Amino acid sequence: MQAAWLAELRRRNVHRVVIAYLAVAWLLAQVADFLADAFDSPAWILRALVIVLLLGLPAAIAIAWFFEWTPVGLVREEPAPRGAALRLRPHRRFDLAIAALLAAALGYFAATHEWRAGETQLPPTAGRATLAVLPFKPVVATDRDEALEFGMADTLILRLSGIAGIAVSPLSSVRRYSALDSDALAAGRELGVRSVLDGSVQRSGERLRVTARLLSVDDGRQLWSGRFDEQYTDIFAVQDSIADRVTAALAVQLSSVEQQRLARRPTSDTVAYDLFLKGRYHWNRRSSPVDLQKAIDYYSQAVARDPQFALAYSGLADALAVQAVFAARQPRDVYPAALQAAERALQLDPDLAEAHATRGHIRLNFLHDWPAALEDFDEAIRHDPRYPMARVWRGFWLLFVGRTDEGIAELATAVELEPSSMPQVVTYARGLYSARRHGEAAAALERVVEVEPQNMLARALLASVYIELGRFDEALALASDVAGKSPGGYSVAAVALARAGRTDEARAALNRLVELAQHRYVPAYDIASVHAALGDADQAFQWLDRAFAEPSALLGNLRADPVMDPLRGDPRYREVERRLRLPEP
Repeated sequence: MQAAWLAELRRRNVHRVVIAYLAVAWLLAQVADFLADAFDSPAWILRALVIVLLLGLPAAIAIAWFFEWTPVGLVREEPAPRGAALRLRPHRRFDLAIAALLAAALGYFAATHEWRAGETQLPPTAGRATLAVLPFKPVVATDRDEALEFGMADTLILRLSGIAGIAVSPLSSVRRYSALDSDALAAGRELGVRSVLDGSVQRSGERLRVTARLLSVDDGRQLWSGRFDEQYTDIFAVQDSIADRVTAALAVQLSSVEQQRLARRPTSDTVAYDLFLKGRYHWNRRSSPVDLQKAIDYYSQAVARDPQFALAYSGLADALAVQAVFAARQPRDVYPAALQAAERALQLDPDLAEAHATRGHIRLNFLHDWPAALEDFDEAIRHDPRYPMARVWRGFWLLFVGRTDEGIAELATAVELEPSSMPQVVTYARGLYSARRHGEAAAALERVVEVEPQNMLARALLASVYIELGRFDEALALASDVAGKSPGGYSVAAVALARAGRTDEARAALNRLVELAQHRYVPAYDIASVHAALGDADQAFQWLDRAFAEPSALLGNLRADPVMDPLRGDPRYREVERRLRLPEP
């Protein structure tokens, strides 16, 4: 029975029709995919074509069964007489047509297949691809929207940074290339990457116009380009398309987890997303308390608009916590709200590495819950091993408890993840400073200050390093404008004067700090640091006691801080560590 049925299929030439249909369908799909790239067609057009082709196969089989193609057209196929011998009809023209279709398909495959990947894309065997996503430019120079321009780049950086096969330069290292006349290839060479993505973006009412191109820095080849003109509500689809095209052009193989992460959208509400972009814009400009407060305001509006927006809650937690670290506000006024925002983010997305790292920071600096903080940092790294701030905070945890070599290694990993990021170099130098490797720390920080003269984190830390090296005049020159702009910045100048033996000037600076603390928040830890440098142990411990009442965000650094070395031989010092619940190394 089965043999007779198969024989009838052959007699009616169903097999020929199936082969021909599949060849034609494959060719159509390939041509459509090529045209979709060329004209930036919406993805749904290609999906619709594939569905139509799949639905057409059963129809083609049915037509082949009931009809035969003859020189005069389609003729209804009659069943073979019972008992008649099977006679296959010759269909030389049909067979030639099938052969031609197969040859065309093989030819197209041979022409488009990447036989030598190095000729058309960056070689995957050369290690991880290195990419810089530059700030997008406005389509019309007089109509800038920097929050949107930086936001497009920032969002793509965040999404692509989670892919193991791509090392993406952080936004902090590409910000300086936002000028309208910046050269993308020159930027790529300066950043030391092999490919660079740049583009333009413009919002006009509810329309969003985006162009993007991916360039090879080695030879200037355009690896991919795209143009989008969509409703602003389709901004997520535009970002999806750009991220997909970039990973494809770089020949990066994505794991299933990476594919899911790349496809994940932080919110479905474009208004909330717009507010989030504004928050990120000011967060990335957080060199002033004004920008930091604006970031908090925009993040707060974003979560009010979309209470399910986990990434916005995480950003809010970060911004609030940093206000305490930079002494913009009293820690007890901001840390509880920061902790609440971080925990809300984790309720919404338990796998969010950013929220785990931020909660760990709060548990460390506010609650002094060392085991829970380390657990959060480890969770953040487990969910996203490439998230640098998790490495930074875990490195600080290790430094603070005295596991110095491990801490420096963790900070070095953060630098490897963001090799062109100046903030990561500064945090690594802080590890060297804590390890009393002051010469190495000075060399690293001097390079940062040369590139970014107004980097207050680098200036304040380099001043502290110079104090330890006895280069007091240089330290004082750097410390002149870092108060309130860097953790510990209020005390650096006074400590430099004390260590230089200029005691009267140091006490005058200390008195000014105490007076300033009557009008705004000055961390008690900073004032304790000056007393320690002056050798006033009693006053130093009294101010450390006040630091616990705040609690100062710098207390966790006590064991690692060279400024506090004069206090370590005092019996009261062990009691301070006990109150801090510092683990043994």
